[in-house]
Amino acid sequence: MTNDQVFLKDVFSKVKYIGDWIAENWSLKDSGIWEDRGSPQHYTHSKIMIWIALDKIGKLANLIGYADIWAKERDKLRNWIFTNCVKNNYFIRYCGNTDDVDSSLLSASLYGFIEVNDNIFINTLTKIENDLKTDVFVKRYKTDFMGEAKHPFLLTTVWLARVYMRLEKIDGAIEILDKINKISRELHLVGEHIDVEKGEFTGNFPQIFVHGQLVIAIKELNEMLTDKNII
Repeated sequence: MTNDQVFLKDVFSKVKYIGDWIAENWSLKDSGIWEDRGSPQHYTHSKIMIWIALDKIGKLANLIGYADIWAKERDKLRNWIFTNCVKNNYFIRYCGNTDDVDSSLLSASLYGFIEVNDNIFINTLTKIENDLKTDVFVKRYKTDFMGEAKHPFLLTTVWLARVYMRLEKIDGAIEILDKINKISRELHLVGEHIDVEKGEFTGNFPQIFVHGQLVIAIKELNEMLTDKNII
């Protein structure tokens, strides 16, 4: 937060509009972060991100002296998520008849929805590692409407590195970042997916979302190693 209260008050009517709309419409199905072209679902990641948005909007409101009028709906949504999107004590990809997991759920701990050491999140992480991990990289999911997911996805792989840092699995985080760095070669450009066998990026290249998360991950790692007097 910038703490620029004058600016926040000037634009808060627009922020409130967004908060009101998502509070009223979070129960709708959607296509998820991966824009799945199959049938809309109640994607767990989407619901979590709506909760995070309502949480941030409520905090902004309090910062400038307004009431957090979304707290009740936020609590309702949170309860709905834990009731409908948890199976076998881990987050599933979407509410419904599935046991599948999605690596986008790694972001739940990064954005403050759940503590990284929470049992449900740890079980989700383990499920992702078991089902979606190839070498140090992770796929987004097992399958979609087009069939089996072919290559790991770099954005969620960097999220995995950031999760490892929070769990103090520093070696695991460094291994991920080192492998991405080596494949990026002298230009240090990274793509959307990675063909693990060929050691090449596929899909959109370069991919700005991955670059942004890499900058954050490297900064976090440097700060963590400095705090531990490792560097």
